[in-house]
Amino acid sequence: MNISDNDFEYRPDMTADEIPSEPAPLELLPSAAPVKNFVRVPFGHLDNFSPRDRLLLMILFCEQVYGADADGGWVRLTTGRCADFKIHGHPAKKRATQSLETAGVIEVRRIRGRTSLARLTRPLPTGLARRGTAFPPRGLKARAR
Repeated sequence: MNISDNDFEYRPDMTADEIPSEPAPLELLPSAAPVKNFVRVPFGHLDNFSPRDRLLLMILFCEQVYGADADGGWVRLTTGRCADFKIHGHPAKKRATQSLETAGVIEVRRIRGRTSLARLTRPLPTGLARRGTAFPPRGLKARAR
């Protein structure tokens, strides 16, 4: 469907089916080239994940979509990025970071007065893959007793 800008007029009562669209070739998308495998979790479902899992998803997302912020694959754990992934407040970010670091999933560089940097350990620990979600949402995990 080829429609010029002059042929289309938007009305507030229109449904999504009435708005013309064309699929964009992947070559035109800026993030298409570096992304090979991607964790796909709708942002609306982030509440189903623990802050630790959301932090890991954030690191994967930032690394694959935006690229590393520093040489060696380091990603900045900024307040804005954390807020986008519903990790609110310094204590929640600190607990999530320490949990992933203790599990050996990420390495963290802390510099007093600056934003922390994190990167995934290479290779990822056994049981974690870059495809799908890294950890199942809380409540779906089998609990060993």
